[in-house]
Amino acid sequence: VSTVTARNSTQMKLILTRWALIGVLCQAVANPTNAQGPSTPPPPGHCNMTLHPNTSCTASAFAWTNATSFAECCGDCNQTAGCMACEWDGHQAPGPRACHLKHLPGPMLAQEGTTCGVSTLIPPPAPPRYTPCAYSVLHNRAVPPTYQLPVSAPGSMYAAQALCDANPECGGWQVVVGGKSVLVKVTPPTETIGAAAGSLLYTKHCGPWVDPLDRPTVWPLPAAASTGNRTVQFAANFTIVADPPGSGVLTRALARYTDLAFPHAADPTPSASGTSWTTLVGPVLVGLRVVTNDTSESFSLGVDESYVLTIPDSCPTAPCYAVLHSATTWGALRGLETFAQLVRFNFAAEMYYVPDAPVVISDQPRFAYRGVMLDVARHFFPVAVLRQAVDSLAFAKFNVLHLHLSDDQSFPVVSKAHPTLATAGAFGPTEMYTLADIAQLAQYARDRGVLVIPELDAPGHAKAWCVAYPSLCPSPTCQSPMDPSTNLSYDVIAALAAELGAACGSGVYHGGGDEVTYDCWTQSPRIKAWMAQRGYTRPQQAYASFLAEVATRVAPSTPMFWQDAFQRAEPGTPLPAAAIIQFYKAGPIAAAAARHPVVYADNSAWGLDIHTSTKSWRDFYSVDPTAGLNSSAVRNLIGGEACVWTVTFDASALATALWPRLLAVSERLWSPGALTANTTTNDALKRLMWARCALNARGIPAGSALGNLVPDDAPLYGSCLLQ
Repeated sequence: VSTVTARNSTQMKLILTRWALIGVLCQAVANPTNAQGPSTPPPPGHCNMTLHPNTSCTASAFAWTNATSFAECCGDCNQTAGCMACEWDGHQAPGPRACHLKHLPGPMLAQEGTTCGVSTLIPPPAPPRYTPCAYSVLHNRAVPPTYQLPVSAPGSMYAAQALCDANPECGGWQVVVGGKSVLVKVTPPTETIGAAAGSLLYTKHCGPWVDPLDRPTVWPLPAAASTGNRTVQFAANFTIVADPPGSGVLTRALARYTDLAFPHAADPTPSASGTSWTTLVGPVLVGLRVVTNDTSESFSLGVDESYVLTIPDSCPTAPCYAVLHSATTWGALRGLETFAQLVRFNFAAEMYYVPDAPVVISDQPRFAYRGVMLDVARHFFPVAVLRQAVDSLAFAKFNVLHLHLSDDQSFPVVSKAHPTLATAGAFGPTEMYTLADIAQLAQYARDRGVLVIPELDAPGHAKAWCVAYPSLCPSPTCQSPMDPSTNLSYDVIAALAAELGAACGSGVYHGGGDEVTYDCWTQSPRIKAWMAQRGYTRPQQAYASFLAEVATRVAPSTPMFWQDAFQRAEPGTPLPAAAIIQFYKAGPIAAAAARHPVVYADNSAWGLDIHTSTKSWRDFYSVDPTAGLNSSAVRNLIGGEACVWTVTFDASALATALWPRLLAVSERLWSPGALTANTTTNDALKRLMWARCALNARGIPAGSALGNLVPDDAPLYGSCLLQ
């Protein structure tokens, strides 16, 4: 300063004079002598500031002044080099530390009684951080020349993307022999995409994208919800408590959802400037109170799963709590899942918060049965993989895991009564489940609101039984279906059903009954003699008799069968009215629903085999299980199930086989029909992209939401929210 030239000295004086005049003008216009503090801040535009009442500029302060009003605070900012925002803390007395000067405003969050002023010199907000278009790649796919544009891009993928981004007619590009890329027209119809070995087809998906973190996001859609426009922060010592103390299931859930809702390690210590993160936003929630009317652990299909979750934006008295009300423990689990999905984390301030408060959600499932069937007999799935599957089902509020435990290929269940069924019928010496394994899995699932329903398929698909017990089958050369003429068949099934019923505790036993052919029966002299003794003239009568006897023997469990059991039923051997009928293909659902509880599980609509199914989540979402049913049939449609037949894949591909397509099924089964009927797949896309990212964050590797075919989706680089 001492060496500044006369010219520079004059310029410095002019600059200082100009800043002083600005400060004087601001204070004069704001009339500081009559200022009334934070309750009456000056109108927008004064002091070169845009004012945001009841709002905190969350950036750390670099200085405090002795201002006695917001107007003085604003003037101090105008006269301080580097100040682009000022915050008047209405909770402080005028004077030191009431006026915070800040280099930048930072993310602005609601705080009652605080005013944030932002300099008009600050440039407009940056554009959304998500690029306007994203791309997914289909391997070994191509479109015909009629869907190609006369534009090619040599070289890298990035050159092709740049050309496609700039061309409104472009729907992607196709990498052809030699590495050259040819642009293709907007949205080639799915049916025009054909197989082409070695070719890559990139398909374009354009926004505008909305950051789901800016608003409360829940999957599946709740029955009713309302939101506000304020942001609430959680205290560093936020706790989830049961009032009154709940069951063991609920107690374990409180600990589990504390971890799920608050996964990040945060440092809520004062910053170098002395500003604590707990003063940046308000109000501050100190906990979630879980109020449950019935804390018992009685759990079965049809239990009350309703809940009401309230996250307030203010509280008349401290401390301030969010509240979850439920009729049962199982409703509390659903509400805790919703709460965990609502919580967000601000990485700049290292705090948890919920946007758009107050949030009030009143929710209950559309159907009592919301299931996923997993075939563990075609390929063995370790218990650890099954546990991960259960975790993912709880995220989407499914309540049934149906285990297809036996088939022609293997019998992996080690029975106490008949252990050789597994030791002889499993794939290998390590690929088996003990009854204790199944019981522990069922308890793990129960803790997450999921029932485990065991299935031992009979009389068809039973060749693996014959390895240990040849006498269960018609002959050594014709093994399936199981022999209906011997009591051993029914005795073994009854013993296994009792063991599995005790291990699973779901109260339901699935007896299979699908795809039975009668050739082995009609070729067996012993079985033909037995049929003649009973007066059966058709093998279907023996089939119906077999399942009727199984239904009796598995009591007290409720029997459940595939649709063949209903469609091939005989007048003399009816199934009990309580028997649940599961439809895995088109059939007389309405007729079955007139006599039995019915589950929709059409493999052509919701089948999850990743190699034989080419349907995307959009196709799954378009399916309404009640379509074509009258009101009487709908009343007996207890729900639906997506089936995972694992003929062509094993545990390594399970998560991507399930997700994100199961998200579509879950919303169809949980959310009200009126909501999903009026929700297009484009409406659901942004929430679904958020949901698959939330699954990934929990360690569930859900697949891409953008592709058209499975399993060829391979997301291009970029945010999880764009895959």
